[in-house]
Amino acid sequence: MAQHANRARIRVNGKLFDTMPNPTFDPGGVIAQTKMSAYGAHWGDQLNPSRLEASVVATADVSVAEIAAWRDATLTVEYDTGKIYTVPKAWTVGTPQLSNGEIRFQLEGEPAEEHG
Repeated sequence: MAQHANRARIRVNGKLFDTMPNPTFDPGGVIAQTKMSAYGAHWGDQLNPSRLEASVVATADVSVAEIAAWRDATLTVEYDTGKIYTVPKAWTVGTPQLSNGEIRFQLEGEPAEEHG
């Protein structure tokens, strides 16, 4: 049976973060968008950004302010299955939240490039 992805290493601008299990990652890209008219369904392409929702351990070398300030960052998501995604020009969306020793945040960016 094949291994499934449930752990990922997250790097932002080359810095490795101690990530909690099960981050949510959408690589973005072109998707079909449905448009309904009075006479039927139609579709067209829409470009969506990539999106990462994750939590990292709040250690002494991780700052909520640092995460909040990410702009034009290079995000790398490396799954334990060997799949690697790179997101150029990523930025923090909303406010990172600190709770129970974890910092939860969301990043968006250009559609991801898949490697591996």
